[in-house]
Amino acid sequence: MRAVFVIVVGLLALAPAMGYAQQPTWREGKAEQLSLARERAVAGDVAAMEEVGRLLISGHGIQRDQAQGVTWILRAAETRPELYLYLGNEYLSGQYLDKSYENALQAYEKAAGHNIKLAHWALGNLYSAGKGTAVNPIKAAQHYAAVEQAGGFTTLQIAWNYAYGSGVEEDDVKAVELMRQAADAGDAQAMYELSAAYEFGEGVPMDPVMDLYWLTRAADLGLPAALDMLADRYESGQGVTADAQKAAELRARARATP
Repeated sequence: MRAVFVIVVGLLALAPAMGYAQQPTWREGKAEQLSLARERAVAGDVAAMEEVGRLLISGHGIQRDQAQGVTWILRAAETRPELYLYLGNEYLSGQYLDKSYENALQAYEKAAGHNIKLAHWALGNLYSAGKGTAVNPIKAAQHYAAVEQAGGFTTLQIAWNYAYGSGVEEDDVKAVELMRQAADAGDAQAMYELSAAYEFGEGVPMDPVMDLYWLTRAADLGLPAALDMLADRYESGQGVTADAQKAAELRARARATP
């Protein structure tokens, strides 16, 4: 073992002489990414402006700079107004930007000015709850009406909004409640999502029985993703008796579903 160690150390020492370039660290790679993106952003590349903004806001591998990050996102949002929605969500969650209902409200107002449906929904929520502003049921109703005029949201879509903190503060329990409503109404995708909630314990305690129940119901309705997932279960024996033939039948149904 010691001989192998000596050989490996020797090879590492010879690597530069043999022409093997040392790979940059993850942080060095992120710093270079930021530098290159900033060059393109300064030259007017909108996608690069967004990239710089997100990097500075999140600080993954680089020094965070909220003020500069927001500045770049606002510049990009002049061309891509959906980025106002991104800022609103970040201010609402407080994960990468300092939590501020007031700043979230302002960002959502800008997005709503471009008739972005989710921004209207977010504003309806804020005006209803009086977060970042005084309670204003009239404004809330106006924004909710704008959502309906734009086609509205399904119950499952609202559940996703709560699950991911889009236009509302993240709330896994509320998300699962809405998923169950949609599932009870016959939405196969909601059944599939509810199965995952029980599998991973998101918004509800982990429950393999309920996980399998909702997954099976979604598969019975022909949802391809559920059929494939259930096939995986029968192949591995997770929560069910392993059955290769049953798994193959489920895979075939999934492939046959348009």
